[in-house]
Amino acid sequence: VQHVIKIKVYSWIGGDRPSEVAEQAQDRFDRGFTAVKMNATEELHYIDSYQKVDEVVERVASIRERFGDAMDIGVDFHGRVHKPMAKVLAKALEPFHPMFLEEVVLPENEEHFKEVADSVAVPLATGERLYTRWQFKNLFKQGTVDII
Repeated sequence: VQHVIKIKVYSWIGGDRPSEVAEQAQDRFDRGFTAVKMNATEELHYIDSYQKVDEVVERVASIRERFGDAMDIGVDFHGRVHKPMAKVLAKALEPFHPMFLEEVVLPENEEHFKEVADSVAVPLATGERLYTRWQFKNLFKQGTVDII
């Protein structure tokens, strides 16, 4: 008996040039990918204003509008969101059904994950900057991160 195991993977599209995000997603789609992950902001700028929130939403919207539900979108914030804006941004992205939002706050500010998680129904991801089992233990205990 053969079993086929399928694992969903995404392709990194960067996103340092906002005007190229949809084109990069199209390239990956043409190569058979049905999910992409991208930077939230151009050249890893901090998200500290409503204007920057609108820019992130515009980038994600460009992919969602082109592909509909045929393409999943992961958005990596690299912890470059001020805590008050993390909730605003996550809520603004919610209608676009992101696959996940990664590092909405820095891991050393793990207590803020709960505030963001409680405000939206979008999976939150983190872990690449955590190195000890104790750091992971705290996140698991809080129950606020969906993807490690």
